Amino acid sequence: MQNLLRRGNTWFARLFIPHDRWADVGKALKVKGGLKREVVRTLGTTDRAEAKRRLTLALAQMQREIDVTLKNAGRKPLTDWTAEWPKRAVELRAAVQAADDTPRHNAQYDH
Repeated sequence: MQNLLRRGNTWFARLFIPHDRWADVGKALKVKGGLKREVVRTLGTTDRAEAKRRLTLALAQMQREIDVTLKNAGRKPLTDWTAEWPKRAVELRAAVQAADDTPRHNAQYDH
């Protein structure tokens, strides 16, 4: 589980920030350097099974806190974020379909 992180004996929740939102979150959280790639919070346990049980709630709480911070900074919340890949996939599919599928013949082998 990538969102579950162990440091020492303590388990942490790790919320990844989408690449195109690093600057927004970094500015809203007033991070030195201006970029925030992830947010990490303790789950308050050394037991892995308990950490797994707490993870979903902790990630949701972290998401809500970041969304509130972004809204207060006049930026779109992360929950409104959508990936750009579906649009790109449609464009690539159209390009493939428009490609010429005619077999190429080499004149030296045609008899």
